[in-house]
Amino acid sequence: MVDSPIAKSLAKVVIVAAKTENEIHAEQLECVKDLLFQLPEISERSWQELNCLLQSPIDAKKRRAYLQELKVLLSSEEERAFALYALNRVMNIDGTGSKNEPVPVQAMQEAIGKVTAKTVDKISRLLRVPIKIRSAINTREVQQICAIETMLEERVSDLKSAQLSMCMDDTEMRKLCLAGILMARVIGADGVLEDKEVAQTVRYLEEKWKLSTEEAHFVIIVSLSGKVEELDLIRVCRHFYEFTSELERIQFLDVLFQVGMEDGKLMDDEIDEVINIAANLKLEQDHFQTAFNRIVQTI
Repeated sequence: MVDSPIAKSLAKVVIVAAKTENEIHAEQLECVKDLLFQLPEISERSWQELNCLLQSPIDAKKRRAYLQELKVLLSSEEERAFALYALNRVMNIDGTGSKNEPVPVQAMQEAIGKVTAKTVDKISRLLRVPIKIRSAINTREVQQICAIETMLEERVSDLKSAQLSMCMDDTEMRKLCLAGILMARVIGADGVLEDKEVAQTVRYLEEKWKLSTEEAHFVIIVSLSGKVEELDLIRVCRHFYEFTSELERIQFLDVLFQVGMEDGKLMDDEIDEVINIAANLKLEQDHFQTAFNRIVQTI
């Protein structure tokens, strides 16, 4: 993915705005990451840089430099329009409007329409709404994850006792857990996965993701563990993005479509789930279309 200088510059200013007394409280850090992850056209490398910036103090000189950089980049109506689009994605991350009032576009225009020393304070005030929403989701997530992790630990211990997953380090196991959670959303779209379909999915994971049979079974175990599909899609996709390469994410689309096709047909709800997952993994429309075309050819 090619970086957008505007999106990256805006991200730096949002980070400055999110810091209270030059730091982000631990309970809000994951929420701020979720917000920043919505920015378009941010490469993996830039995302890593922004993560480092989130953890680092920012002195007054850097704050001024970030503001000046954004000011220079927003010299035309077209550039300001893109910045407004990007900021709107951050502020209205959860599709607010039904359960929550959206952050007004006019307020965002006032914040970045003319970049000044007051821009940081304006963005800081705007961030209160989405951070509050994400914090509530985060609290619910912690409760859900505790229950799910207990269930997974029991099943993982069975695998380890059989010495099936001893070769997996924590990072690999986390990645496979996240893959299973995303697969669960597609499985849950029609609520059906028969034994023969499980075997076919295992083979597909071995082929597309080069997993061992034991690792593929581990992914299936996670995906069939009740309630995992209810975990917040934005958070799950962000973590999955951070644990995988772009190639792995592109290949994972084939796996998701295969899961949807295991009963011989691809339902609209299953396609919608794959679309949502692909979008939240920052994959391009071409990636989705290519994977979709491949699975359609097998029908």
